Amino acid sequence: MNSSFFSLLIYIMMLTFSTFASPYLFAQQKLDSKEPVPKTLVTFIVDANFKPYSFEQDEAPAGIIVDIISLVNQQLEDYRVVIEAKPWSTGKKLLKQGKYFALAGAYFHGHDWPYLYPYSHPLYKESLVTICNNESSIKKGDVWPEDYVTQTIGIIGGYDGWVGASIRNNYADEIQFFEFPNIELMVRGVNKTVVDCAVTELASYQQVLADTEAHKNSAPIHNIQVFEELDRQLAYVGYSEPGIRSGNFPYADDFQKAFDVALFSVIRDGKVKQIFEKYNVPYSL
Repeated sequence: MNSSFFSLLIYIMMLTFSTFASPYLFAQQKLDSKEPVPKTLVTFIVDANFKPYSFEQDEAPAGIIVDIISLVNQQLEDYRVVIEAKPWSTGKKLLKQGKYFALAGAYFHGHDWPYLYPYSHPLYKESLVTICNNESSIKKGDVWPEDYVTQTIGIIGGYDGWVGASIRNNYADEIQFFEFPNIELMVRGVNKTVVDCAVTELASYQQVLADTEAHKNSAPIHNIQVFEELDRQLAYVGYSEPGIRSGNFPYADDFQKAFDVALFSVIRDGKVKQIFEKYNVPYSL
C-alpha cells in the first residue's frame, strides 16, 4: 500500500469519526454547561402567635416548625419551601379558599375540616393540658370535661383540636367557652380570673411564663396551676384539597412524596430532636 493511499484512508476515517462524534460531543458540552434548573417555590403558612412552635421575630417566621422545614429544604432537590406567618384563623380561611397550598402545625382534621387533606408525615407531638387559677373550684384529679361543668373555659379561636366541636356542642349549656385571640392573652385571662380555666398546649404555656419572667416590666403570672394532661396530638402539614382539585398546585403529588421522604430522613437522623433541645422542649412523636 503506497503512502498516498494510506494517508487518504486515514483522512477518510478521521472525517467519518468527526461526522458521527460531533453531535454527541456538542450535546454533551451543552448538557455540561447547562445552568441548574430553578427550584419550584412552595408556600406554607404557619401560625404567627404560637411560641415556641411558630411565631414572628424581626418580621420573619421563626420557631420549631420553621427550623424543621429549613432542614427539610436542605434535602429537597426540586423544591424550596417558603414560609409565611399569619393568624391561625386567617391561614385556615386561605386554605379553605384554595389560595394557599399548605398549613404547617395542624392536627388531623380529616373528619371535620373537609378542606384540609391530605396530610404529611407527622412533624412531632404536642401535649394538651388544662390550667386553672387558684380561685377556681377545680382540683387535681378532676376529669375533663365532666368535672369542669359550671366553669368558664378559655380557648383559642380556630384551635378546634384543643377542645373539639363535639365537646363544645355537648356541654354548651353547662360550660361557658370564652375565645381568646392568642395564648398569651388566654394565660393572662386565667391569671386575672377573667376565666376559671383554659385548655392549652404545655410548651406554649411554659413559653408565656418564660417570656413574662424575661420582661420584668410585665405583670407576673403566679395565680395558675397546671392540671391534667388531656391529650397528646400529632402535628402535621395539612394541604388544601380545594386548591389541589382546582389545579392551583400541579406539583402537589410529587411534592408531598418528596417532602415526606425528606422529613422522615431528618427525623430518623435525630436532627429534629436537636431542634427541640435548642428550644428546651421535650421531643415526642
